[in-house]
This record gives sequence, structure tokens and C-alpha cells, in this order.
Amino acid sequence: MRAAAKRGRPHGKNVYGYQRVYSVTANGTKVLDKIIEHPDQAWVVKEAAAMVLAGRSYYDIAATFNERQIPPRRPARSEHRQSLGWTATAVKQMLTMPVYMGQRVHNPREGEAATYDGIWPALIEPDDWQRLQSAMTSRGSKSNNWPATHLLSGIALCGICGARMRAGKQNAGTSKIDEDGKVIPRPRYYAYNCIGTPGRPGFHVSMREEHLDLLVTELVLARLERPDFLATLGGQDEEVDAERKSIVDEIRGHEQWLEQVAVEAEQRRDLRMLTEQRDLVEPKIEAAQKRLESLAGADPLIVELVRSRQVRDTWAEWTDKGDIVRQRHVIRELIVPRVHRVPAEAVGRRGLNPERVTFDWR
Repeated sequence: MRAAAKRGRPHGKNVYGYQRVYSVTANGTKVLDKIIEHPDQAWVVKEAAAMVLAGRSYYDIAATFNERQIPPRRPARSEHRQSLGWTATAVKQMLTMPVYMGQRVHNPREGEAATYDGIWPALIEPDDWQRLQSAMTSRGSKSNNWPATHLLSGIALCGICGARMRAGKQNAGTSKIDEDGKVIPRPRYYAYNCIGTPGRPGFHVSMREEHLDLLVTELVLARLERPDFLATLGGQDEEVDAERKSIVDEIRGHEQWLEQVAVEAEQRRDLRMLTEQRDLVEPKIEAAQKRLESLAGADPLIVELVRSRQVRDTWAEWTDKGDIVRQRHVIRELIVPRVHRVPAEAVGRRGLNPERVTFDWR
């Protein structure tokens, strides 16, 4: 990956605003020839940058794009995503990516990030890019002053409009009158609520906090526990995906061999046999794991969690300590949950409604 970065070659999925041009070799392999401006997307990036430099807010820019019916930056992978719009967060995130300055950034584990000229054209000129980053930094972020207290606040999205959901209190049940004729306060509970998309009016969905937290947490933990987790994390180039699969197969082969040796050693009552093979094979597994981690490009916290092989125990410890920051970080890196309206057949039904939640893996 470092060598590819030095040559300015891209890594991972295509970036919004650009279009990759491929050729096909005689054996049917796709080869990247060049990267050009996308005719329907590049101008959106340029206009968003110009609007920020002109003093427009991210919310205002998102609302403008939605009112002009510009498709959102993320591709529509399913029918409901066709209705998702731009958000202030999406605008800000897009304009912080050095790729739009024509730069390829590589962050090796052993040192600082290195920047190289990419093989794609710059959508934002270097001088404008520096002014843009200064303008965005000077705005700051009010949210940084308020630590999160709800697991999925700002992470879960409305399945109708794509807006982020925030936690708020709601009343439970209907009002009751006591013997003296006074209204008994209704019990209250927290729920995640759609806050609406810039430029699009209306509230769409709400879901009880404990229900959504339970569903999303179980999805994330189940994925982290999969043996092939690092091999399936994110979308990469075809060559990288093939190499990751090969490494997973290599690790699985080593582990199966040790299982066979353990059975044989038990039958022979030969503990030395098992110890010798572990000393030989476990370093190979460790080396393969490190290669897999570098190809996966996974967040260090997630890698540490997976390698511990105590995913649920560690998560429970974080819960007991109230360490919601780490839990939110892991969830944000792995999943995009969306909440939909209650199906007609489930209206009035109490309890968990798993069918209301869909998700995309990052």
C-alpha cells in the first residue's frame, strides 16, 4: 500500500466526484487506466467549497442541494436510500478529504501520514484548499463541548429522510386521574427521534432507545465475533480482497493444524509435541494476523477488540464503566443503522420490532 501511495494510486472505493476508467486485459482482468472528473458530481464538490468560502453554513448548503434535488453523496444501494438527502455533516465531511486537492494520503503505522500527488485531477486548487480548511477550522464545533450520553444519538438515521436521530424524552401511556381528581404525571422514556433533513420539512420516525440500542449492539457484536471479520471489513480493490481471503485461509489452516496436533498429543500423552508445534505455528498466525490488519485498514481500537477474542466481555466492561465513548466509536466505524416507520401489521404491538431497523456495513 505504501508503494501504491507513492505512485499516487488510489486505495479502496471510488470517491464521490471522480470516475475511474478501466481497460480489460487479454485474460479478462480489469486494469485502472486513469481517474477523471465525474460529469455529474465534480461540480457539486467545487460548488460546496465555494459556498463555504463565501460564508454559507453546512446546513444551508445541504438544504440548497436537497431543494435542487441533487442526489446525495452516498450511492443508493437499496430502494429506501433513493430518498436520502444531503446533511450538514455530509457536506463538512466531504470537504475535509485531501483527495479533492489531488493528494493521496498514506498513514503508515510507524510514522506520520505521508502525502503524495494522486493520479487524479484536483477539484479544489491547493491555495483554495488551504483557505477552505482554515475557514472550516475557525467555525469549530459546538458538539465537541457536549459529551454524548446516548449510544446512537447522531449515529442512527431516519429511514425516510436520512436525517440523524437524536434522543429525547417521550410520554408513555395515557393520562390518568387520581381520587382527588388530579392528573397523574405520565411516565417518561427516552426515544430516538428524526430531526428532519435540511430543506425537507417533517418528522418521520421515532423508536424507543432501549430497543434500538439492543438491536444495533447485537448486530455489531455478532459481526465482530465472526472469524472472517477482518477479511470482510470495508470494500477494497479486487486484488486486496483476494489477498485478504488468502490470509484468512492461511490462518484457518494453521489453527486447524494445531487442533489436529492437540488431538494427537492427547492420544499419545505427549505434551512436548503440542508445545513444539505451538511454538512453531503461533508466530506464523501472529504474522498473518498483522498482514490482515494492515490490509483491512481497520481502526486500532477495533483491531484490539477483535484480537482480544473477548468481544462481549470487553463490551460489558465498557458498559459497566459507562464508557460510551468507545462503544460509539466502534459502532460508528462499523454500521449505519436506519429506523423505519412501524409496519401496518405491527401498529399497536408492544415490544421490540426488529423489522423496523435496516443497516449498511461500512
